Amino acid sequence: MRKRKPKLVTQYKCDHCGTTTSSFVTTHKYQHFCRIQTPGFPADKDCMADYFGTKYI
Repeated sequence: MRKRKPKLVTQYKCDHCGTTTSSFVTTHKYQHFCRIQTPGFPADKDCMADYFGTKYI
């Protein structure tokens, strides 16, 4: 029998809050931010909006 290859999971460290997550968004400057959202509902956790909201106000 053949052995199955393990499933690859990509995880990044959030540049805003510092947690490691597999649900992320990347900017054009290769910054990674957490984004936890259920389709059809507002985001439960959106570090990118928090980061840009505090940076440009």
